[in-house]
Amino acid sequence: MAALDDRPRPGREPVITLEAKAWLVSLAYDKAKEHGYPHELWTTRLLARHARDHGPSAGHQRLANLVQGTVCKILGQEEIKPQKVRYYLERRDAEFEQKMAEVLCVYREVQVLKKAAAKSKKNQARNQASR
Repeated sequence: MAALDDRPRPGREPVITLEAKAWLVSLAYDKAKEHGYPHELWTTRLLARHARDHGPSAGHQRLANLVQGTVCKILGQEEIKPQKVRYYLERRDAEFEQKMAEVLCVYREVQVLKKAAAKSKKNQARNQASR
């Protein structure tokens, strides 16, 4: 049974410091839009690129070579999934309610017209069958 236990193996020490990981994790909690990107949410690829570009200037030199897979591992250890964050939609258009009502009315009108056309076809078919 003792042979089944996995003992620690010798290997390279991690090159990304705990401070750099903490910086990356704190970055994942922000919205990408807050950092000048047009995206609402981070993707792991975008997060890796941002960390490569801005990590060294923040004092984390090892992040200059960061790849997407490493970002996934770091965020996975912390159980953070920035690409799956749910957020609310902000109403940016003051006339949204009125425009939404107009669109819904158009959909309703189309539905009524389709029903009327189907009823008309059905009546025509009955009339021709009765002749």
